[in-house]
Amino acid sequence: LLPSAEAPRSAATLTTWTYGQDNSGTRNLLGTIKSLDQLGPISLNCTENANVTVHQERLHCAWGLISRDGWALLDDADSPVLDPKSGWWGIGNNTDAVDTYFFGHGLDYRAALADYVLIGGKAAMVPRYALGVWWSRWQNLGNRDTRKIVEAYSSRDLPLDVFILDMDWHTKNAWGGYTIDRSLFPYPADSFGWIHSKGLALAGNLHDDTGLNNWEETWDACCAKLGVNPNTTKTIPFSMTDETYSLAVEDIALKSLETTHNMSDFWWIDYQQGGTQGNCTGGKMNPTIWTDKLRCTDKIRRGEDDRAMVLARWGGMGNHRYQVGFSGDVAGLSWENLAFQPYFSLTSANVGYGYWSHDLV
Repeated sequence: LLPSAEAPRSAATLTTWTYGQDNSGTRNLLGTIKSLDQLGPISLNCTENANVTVHQERLHCAWGLISRDGWALLDDADSPVLDPKSGWWGIGNNTDAVDTYFFGHGLDYRAALADYVLIGGKAAMVPRYALGVWWSRWQNLGNRDTRKIVEAYSSRDLPLDVFILDMDWHTKNAWGGYTIDRSLFPYPADSFGWIHSKGLALAGNLHDDTGLNNWEETWDACCAKLGVNPNTTKTIPFSMTDETYSLAVEDIALKSLETTHNMSDFWWIDYQQGGTQGNCTGGKMNPTIWTDKLRCTDKIRRGEDDRAMVLARWGGMGNHRYQVGFSGDVAGLSWENLAFQPYFSLTSANVGYGYWSHDLV
């Protein structure tokens, strides 16, 4: 970086950036935060919300890459370091004193975002069904219930493209799990195959922080992958820094649901248990961005050619590559909260993250 840089001129009055200045106090057009869990309309100014904590985690607030001053900064100094051989993380954070990207595009906002994509990567195109009509409720739905709902839409000639199963699809041994509740879906491949036969995509809700447990259908296979005795071990703790653990979840527990049981076309990652769980250091190294990455790139890693996506909270800069946000459980149903959500989606596009799904309650 040069000691000072003047943003390209335009019709508006722009300002000169001098080394040492940051985004605070500028006319930055703002970016986004992790979610709207337990929140109503909130300032997206990262200085003003710096001390807000939800679910034992700060908001991962990011400034927009565009500003009416004509320049914006991206501070990458404390991002996680990836292992150069495996591409995995868990070896610490970047310790450079300064690692700053300067976006001096004047008011050419499209150019600023285009340049960000050059260093941050492109957002994958979502499957076509993602732009259609979705259905989800937090209810203890079973085979008969799901059929009634789908048939109700069909009988009224109402469009329906995606059916989402909230967390009650799995056994109730813990808040999370990877085993289908057979009291609800005694023949899951038949139940979920029927939904697919109606032209619908299907997704399931996940809470990963409870780890792998001995009641899981794939317990023995996961233990074999991890070199653990399944007869003497009850729980394998959630760990996002352990590549073997993470791939056991992806390629055994979840893959079995996707193939053997014909379940999910994508996953709704409902992680909300804190930024330091799973041996993460917190901040930019958090479980949200890594579970998002895994489930949006599993198909690439496996050599599958269908388009992938996730529905999940935002884990920080770079999460635009894992495309669809879930803004969480807002503080309450009000016109004020509903009015804020389109604004929230719009400013998120200023960090390349333009897709959000918003809960009403």
